[in-house]
Amino acid sequence: MITPIKVVKTGMYWVRKSDLTDVQISQIQRQYTYQHPKDEEDTFYTFIETDDKIGVPTGDTNKLKKILNTVTVEDRTVVLKFDTPVKSDNLVLRDYQETAMQEIQDYFNSGGTTFNLAGKPGSGKSYMLAALLAKMKMKVLIVAHLTSLIDQIKNEIETATGMTVTVLNAKNTVIGDINVATSQFISRNTDVWYQIKTGIGMLVIDESESAASLSTLRIIQRCYAKYRVFISATFSRSVDDRTEALKDVAGHKRITLHAQDMLNPTVIQVQCPEIFNNPVNKNLYQKAKGVFFKNPGIDEKVILVTKASIKKDRQVLIAVDIIDVQNRLKQKLEADGITCGIMNGETKAKDRVQILQDYNDGKIKVLLGVNVLNAGLSIPKITTIVKVSIPSSSEKLEQLIGRLRRKFEGKQGAWFIDLHFKGFKCQKSFYVKKVREESWKYHETTWDAFVKQISG
Repeated sequence: MITPIKVVKTGMYWVRKSDLTDVQISQIQRQYTYQHPKDEEDTFYTFIETDDKIGVPTGDTNKLKKILNTVTVEDRTVVLKFDTPVKSDNLVLRDYQETAMQEIQDYFNSGGTTFNLAGKPGSGKSYMLAALLAKMKMKVLIVAHLTSLIDQIKNEIETATGMTVTVLNAKNTVIGDINVATSQFISRNTDVWYQIKTGIGMLVIDESESAASLSTLRIIQRCYAKYRVFISATFSRSVDDRTEALKDVAGHKRITLHAQDMLNPTVIQVQCPEIFNNPVNKNLYQKAKGVFFKNPGIDEKVILVTKASIKKDRQVLIAVDIIDVQNRLKQKLEADGITCGIMNGETKAKDRVQILQDYNDGKIKVLLGVNVLNAGLSIPKITTIVKVSIPSSSEKLEQLIGRLRRKFEGKQGAWFIDLHFKGFKCQKSFYVKKVREESWKYHETTWDAFVKQISG
């Protein structure tokens, strides 16, 4: 008779090495290790090993069971409720959200604890989270990967439920019932770590692709919360091949919001004449990219497209991830009387709030940025995105286009203009797939032909 191996479930499954064979230890190490496809030094591990124990993530339990054959689990996860009145009159779910909420309840009732709440940008994932928190009344930590998302999450939950959200930051390190913080802040503050470890019953990872980053992974591994919700529009990491690592952590259960009232974008891929000579040495890529985008002809193209869009009373996001280019374009556009706002890692949190408010009020006509804008932020007034330079993953591209798809009264279509330069990744296959699956509109054109089109 085989004696089951004892596993202790906290934030991870912990097994004593003395209960394992050398072969089993080797299998665990191999199964929970991920190699970057282009960088041998960038190895990612979802397990933790000490002198006497080895811990693996709780998302994909089948992987561990196949290695160990049979286990008994001692569950030390934490369930912590609170009793706070909820303004239920403010919570009105749409039909597709009601369907998803019922699926969540059925999943929890069947013993499930971890799932991915999926849905395209604009489908109401944050609103669904607010409704779930109001129903569960579970002490919760919401982990956001950007400070710019903190106020948005706080406002959405408080407006929808009437419950108070505690923002954990340098000014406040005492957890409340509903808490939100960045993974970077939590990782740097030991006192907050200790409070969270056994003081939270539900853990929510917003934009859960960040679960495959070390700072977020450490929170997931150490927190004893029984319930874990991973919110994402894409839930994949093609750029570094960590999608399977995400499944280790968040499991395979997906509950999807099937929104029917989102705008389908019109994508125009413009083949520009400038050619980028992609360096063989990947370490020189960013430098070569920066030099390429100093080409004044590229600035002229971006400005021409932006002005043509503004003449048609459209509000523009120039998607460019190079700070020097952002600053240069802003200076040139404002010299022509076009108000601009830059959103990047150097923009202070209070300034970001004001810039977004001015943009939504129409005082600012052009936003410039990518990395702090392309995931999670609700900016419904964007009607045109001019793609200049962004990270090349399909997930980043879909998140970026998602900024366009939110409706508001009077919004006249969603235009995504991809200024493509030979030498950079071409996303035609992605666009064609979206045309087939989601009825997007897409066509290619040359720069000269496009100029005639927008000048007419």
